[in-house]
Amino acid sequence: FPQRQVTFLLFFIFPITIKPKFLALGVLGLELCGFVFYEIIGAVSPFGITHSAHLGGLLAGWIYFQYLHEAEWQLPWRNAANEPPAASAAQADLPPTAPVGPANRVDLRVEIDRILDKINSEGFGSLTAEEKRVLDAAKDLLSRP
Repeated sequence: FPQRQVTFLLFFIFPITIKPKFLALGVLGLELCGFVFYEIIGAVSPFGITHSAHLGGLLAGWIYFQYLHEAEWQLPWRNAANEPPAASAAQADLPPTAPVGPANRVDLRVEIDRILDKINSEGFGSLTAEEKRVLDAAKDLLSRP
């Protein structure tokens, strides 16, 4: 989660809030400086740090995140017949979602309440794509007077 802010204690005293992507860029900068000034020039690193190994780890992590982290993995012997159904029987009994618009604010509030009750009882993962879309579209509409 490179955009999520995290807080940690610098020297176990000072709380610092930063996004992980900026922390990674800072580490990259330090390791590049160490690589250039110690390994390329040929000086001995003060703590015996091999900066090229850290750069290799950063590169491997970046490659993993860019190309494999969000990839859809599927075993070759699995097919669509073995996949679980997309909608459960409980979802089939639910009424269709209301369209989002200012003309039907009461219906929209009722629909949002139903979706929130479903999240409360079954969890956020049980929502359909349409229900998630209704929540996203309605959050700004319902916050307006």
